[in-house]
Amino acid sequence: MSKSISNLLEFFRAIWSEWFSRMSGPLSVPAAIAALWIENTTGKVLLAITAFVCIWAASYSVWRRERDRVSSLEAAAKAGPTVVRDVGLGEAVGYICFRRWGESFVAAASSSNVSGSREYDELLQAAADGEIPIWGKKAAHGVHEPIPGEFWFKHRMDWFSLLRGSPETESSVRSGSDETYLELMTSRAAIERYWPPLGSAGPRAISSLMITFGASDGYLGFEANGLHQLRRQLNLKLENIGPKGLTNCKVILESSEVASGLKFPIILRANVTLAPGDHVFIPLVEYGEARDKASYDCSDSFATLAIPEPHPLFDVGESTQLKLRATGLDTLPYVAHCRVLVDSGGRLQVQREWPPKWVDCPTPSGSCTSHSVE
Repeated sequence: MSKSISNLLEFFRAIWSEWFSRMSGPLSVPAAIAALWIENTTGKVLLAITAFVCIWAASYSVWRRERDRVSSLEAAAKAGPTVVRDVGLGEAVGYICFRRWGESFVAAASSSNVSGSREYDELLQAAADGEIPIWGKKAAHGVHEPIPGEFWFKHRMDWFSLLRGSPETESSVRSGSDETYLELMTSRAAIERYWPPLGSAGPRAISSLMITFGASDGYLGFEANGLHQLRRQLNLKLENIGPKGLTNCKVILESSEVASGLKFPIILRANVTLAPGDHVFIPLVEYGEARDKASYDCSDSFATLAIPEPHPLFDVGESTQLKLRATGLDTLPYVAHCRVLVDSGGRLQVQREWPPKWVDCPTPSGSCTSHSVE
């Protein structure tokens, strides 16, 4: 039996139940008594009117009952999952960084692919704003109790206690109180509502794409250039860390600190398709290194951008910060910064950088204002 027919039969059963109860209830009694004293035709008319009223009343009753049920479900959905104390604060910071549960604060703080400190600041601000509940114990053998939002105006989560896996609070101002909370915990549901999981949309959602840099296989390429020179190529890795496949992915070089004559933005790779967990390495910068600089220095005097028509990017002795953006269908953009340079040994190097999200800078009037550097 199809779902539509089943639903229709269920509706008729509900209507019949309501209609029969009203026909046998108070509305039918006056008509039944009147039928004993007046002509049958009139009684039939009264009974017909009663039946008509009852069928409309039954329909309204069924609609109202379903409407009340739907309203309750909508209210529950709007309220979101029940907020319970069920996760330690260190794991919560790990989730905010990687958007998956099971990551520790140590993993976040030691990873070159996430900031760690930014997410720590975001959680502290959300707690002060009353967006995220945090519980703690005032004594080791005490019980968890909610920490008021205003507490975080003069306190913070102790960074080193998070690294130890036993998060507690500390004063953030000299005149702060000595009050301390131990074994800090929060709610998974509240954390996920404020910082959506990978693949979700909304405020504070993050991209399913990730750009990383490194010095292991895949990130480096070498090609002999004569007897005495080795051409080193630095690659970036574009990875799909989300739960869905991504298409039409693109990596764009948006800017460089050093003036090079290049016109930005420059597309490094386009039309990339990535299944969940897949990655691709994309050439970024190239440089000709001397095999033995001490005996014969034939190193290049500048590094070039690794594009079909190589172009000087920066001179030896300089370093430049590059800003890259990855885009794709059905995901948010991902922005990454890195610094490239040639070290004192004549080797091309790259390192990840995390510019501050907000920078205070003087205005012409002498006051300070905040602006996003991204």
